[in-house]
Amino acid sequence: MMIKPTHKNIIQITLLILPVLMFSCKADHSELQSSEILLTSESGDRLAVKDNVNFVYGQAKGTVLKIKPDELKQHIEGIGSSFTESSAFVLAHLDSEKREEVMHRIFGDKGAHFSLARTHIGACDFTVEGKYSYADLWDDKELRSFSIEMDTKGFNKKDYPGIKDETYDLLPMIREALRINPSIHIVASAWTAPAWMKDIEDWYIPGSPENNWQGTGGSLKKEYVQTYAEYLVKYLKAYRDEGVDIWALTPVNEPHGNNGQWESMHFSPESQNQFIQNHLGPALKNNGWDDIKLFVYDQNRDGLEHWAKTIFSDKRSAPFVDGAAIHWYESTNKVSEEVLEKVHLAYPEYNIIHTEGCIDDLGKEAPGGIQDPEGYKEENWFSNDSFWWNKNATDWAYTASWEGVIPEDHPMYTPVHRYARNIIVSLDHWVTGWIDWNIVLDKKGGPNHVGNYCGAPIMIDTETQNIYYTPIFYILSQFSRTIRPGDYAVRTERHLKGVGADDLYTCATLNSNNLLSVQVLNTTKEPIDYHLQIKNEYAKIKIPANSLQTVRIPLEERHLQKERPVEIVPHAVAYGFYRKGQAPGVVGPSEKEMLQDLDIITRYWDHIRIYGSDRDSEQLLDLIHEHHIPIKVMLGIWLENESRDPAKIFDNLKQIKKGIQLANNYPEIVSSVSVGNETQVYWSYHRMKQENLLKYIRMVRPAVPQPVTTADDYLFWLEESSQNIASELDFISTHIHPLWNGITLEKSISWIDSVYKQLKKIHPGKRIVIAETGWATDYDKNDTGVGAQGTQFREAPDEAQQKIFYHAMSKWAEKNDVMTYWFEIFDESWKGGGEDSSPKHAEKHWGLFYEDRTPKKVMKDL
Repeated sequence: MMIKPTHKNIIQITLLILPVLMFSCKADHSELQSSEILLTSESGDRLAVKDNVNFVYGQAKGTVLKIKPDELKQHIEGIGSSFTESSAFVLAHLDSEKREEVMHRIFGDKGAHFSLARTHIGACDFTVEGKYSYADLWDDKELRSFSIEMDTKGFNKKDYPGIKDETYDLLPMIREALRINPSIHIVASAWTAPAWMKDIEDWYIPGSPENNWQGTGGSLKKEYVQTYAEYLVKYLKAYRDEGVDIWALTPVNEPHGNNGQWESMHFSPESQNQFIQNHLGPALKNNGWDDIKLFVYDQNRDGLEHWAKTIFSDKRSAPFVDGAAIHWYESTNKVSEEVLEKVHLAYPEYNIIHTEGCIDDLGKEAPGGIQDPEGYKEENWFSNDSFWWNKNATDWAYTASWEGVIPEDHPMYTPVHRYARNIIVSLDHWVTGWIDWNIVLDKKGGPNHVGNYCGAPIMIDTETQNIYYTPIFYILSQFSRTIRPGDYAVRTERHLKGVGADDLYTCATLNSNNLLSVQVLNTTKEPIDYHLQIKNEYAKIKIPANSLQTVRIPLEERHLQKERPVEIVPHAVAYGFYRKGQAPGVVGPSEKEMLQDLDIITRYWDHIRIYGSDRDSEQLLDLIHEHHIPIKVMLGIWLENESRDPAKIFDNLKQIKKGIQLANNYPEIVSSVSVGNETQVYWSYHRMKQENLLKYIRMVRPAVPQPVTTADDYLFWLEESSQNIASELDFISTHIHPLWNGITLEKSISWIDSVYKQLKKIHPGKRIVIAETGWATDYDKNDTGVGAQGTQFREAPDEAQQKIFYHAMSKWAEKNDVMTYWFEIFDESWKGGGEDSSPKHAEKHWGLFYEDRTPKKVMKDL
């Protein structure tokens, strides 16, 4: 609003505050109660529903798991498993009815309901015979022989007598899953390029005495680097033509290789960086695949930091990259959360996703250099839950004496614990999604064409069709059913009294319906009593021995502040700093000039809006702080179009980081943060993809204490798709300009009223602030064409009209309790094409004061 407060205003504001005070002081006891408690345990519980618990008011002591639901962290993509040729081969041994039942238990909404999946591009070790790609014609640089037939041809009963469905294969398996759950996000990874593209001209060379046991998967030949990029793009198109949209891509699986044991191909961080910026990134963009998420690395967590530093900090690669993919094979008992924290702290704009983990080397004979060969080889895992709930599994490096291996990081372990611990700790430390390896294997842990057998959530005796859902399947199901795409991780704290650091783990997520899901893992053989603390309320809970427990609590607004309250003030105006000869990023105002502006502003307004987070904004906030000037600021974060100029990503990230810094440095001044200005409406020059804006909002909102918004034209907010953005904001900021929409002065207020009511209907219950409205005092009538001022303006604007509109709009805003920012306080000649453009351009004449700070008619008469 834009007029001085009256006694009536103060009474109205007091009445608004009173119910909040009464509500906040309300309870000496709590009515908070869990709505569901699920348990999967060694004693036989499988997503069993347990009795709910009530919370009481107070601060718990002893062993306490503190959940802070108003401290949101990363956005969650979900939980999942993987499609492999081996999985499809095993399922092809089932009668169609049994296979369909298994697939529904994996992907159906009454089953595990996995939302993420991974698949391989060409051969990997979990293929029946291996050693193939989609372009095996030697030196086929034009890729004329490219075909995904290997994923569709099925398995012949003559060669594989147990097969029930000869047409079932990898691609039919994926299509069947998508029929059950069309919203699965699939990550695709190649293990290798076609052999002829690599320097070894083979799929892999195993270690041997002749090569001093230094096996290799080889690297791309220089002349085929671009060809490999085009190969990956052809895969995306071929799968889309078959009805399968790939969500994300990694350049190659495990670029450090596997010592030549099966299909692989090597990249260093530096060579993959060059591949992305010069070949794969441009190939994706130029072929219309720039919406594909590209995750770099795709190997063990201990190497992530170096890869992130190399690629994330390179401005030439960063526009193509969404984040990094990680695996877990560096340790059986560690999660490397310190690495995840370091990488997130350094590069908060990039996502981290876990794309592979499994019980590896299952039942394998110990190779040379293993100190405990008897313990190395597992046995008796099929249809035996006890194996999975106790320390019976080993990995590739158990008791190894090989150079470079730390055996203490690879102890014998409990499979359920390794899975649950890794998922919980990962999600608690910025990982956005978690994908298991093969979803289905045979009872031996295969087929695997090099004998690298592994455990799987579902294992099937292909001779008897006996289907064994291992405890891992139920653990993953419990996570997946209660951690869904679109949820947010929230901050947690463990206070363990008399409980070991490896005994009790927790993480928590919050969905859009304010349902909090708390995951708790007890790795001990005894039940543990703990207190679950949420804000000022807690419940005493017992978690049974050796179990995963999920406690779900519907939260009320008093527990949450998910939508932070918007400060409603009676005076608001948009403030552009720049005078004649000044412009953003060129020359800014001096401190003296800013103080002169602030002196003018505070005579009339209590609240201003600024549009960017830069040195000028920082100077303004510092002056307000230093001189104790009574004014609040909506701080803007300026975002540019990244599709037109990928280098703008770094400018945007600079704005994001600076905005977060300023909001936290001046919490008593910054009242809200606006992420982007007119980035979504169709006519905007700096329009960006909605998913990119969401990414930036999700970076800012958990990182600042103020309510967060984005400002855009009313036309965008009237679109149904705008609800996706609105749901992630504390309030909506809209621009409603009568002049630019061909509305006359006479009809301007009724038109604004109509637009505002439409917005309220589209976004019920959401606070809507008018972040821009105003009336220019001049225009260039010769500037004509689609959307131009000479075409859009129905009448010549002047100071008299501005005065009439200002007072009428002020009355409307007060009557309807709508916070409104007048656009703008001062004329700015740098706008509308710069100072060399037409001096009559309307963009230069929205101010209530002239550029020299003398008042226009409306301000003279106040």
